[in-house]
Amino acid sequence: MSVPVWALPCLSQEFEQGPRIEARPGGKVAIAYDYELDGGGYAWEELVFDGVAAFAFTAAPHCTPEQIEAYDELHLVDSSWVIQLFEPPDSLRHHRIYFDDFGCYDMLAEGFTPPSRRRGDEGSGSQSVRGQEAGEAAETEGDPLS
Repeated sequence: MSVPVWALPCLSQEFEQGPRIEARPGGKVAIAYDYELDGGGYAWEELVFDGVAAFAFTAAPHCTPEQIEAYDELHLVDSSWVIQLFEPPDSLRHHRIYFDDFGCYDMLAEGFTPPSRRRGDEGSGSQSVRGQEAGEAAETEGDPLS
């Protein structure tokens, strides 16, 4: 069973280049994705997972129906993945998101930080999300992983 906690603010079927993933120091993993601007250009924003213990990718042709349920949404998944780890912290949760034509990303993480600003709202800062609370989407110009 899974529960949606955040919705992608764009359609993954409209990605020009598709998602990119980057493991960062301090147990962080970022998934960056491009989206089309109103004027027809593209910009990048990212979803950052905090306290990551493990992550996995499944290519679209190999995804199960349960993975596809997380289409353009971040879900918290009730799974036994965490018990496979040595001494996992109690705060780990199984997060999942599926991107059209690319596949599914699964993360064992303590929480996530959605993109830092809503489109058109330059003054809003990012917020870290733990448990089942959800954040709002944002816009950042340029590729955040380059």
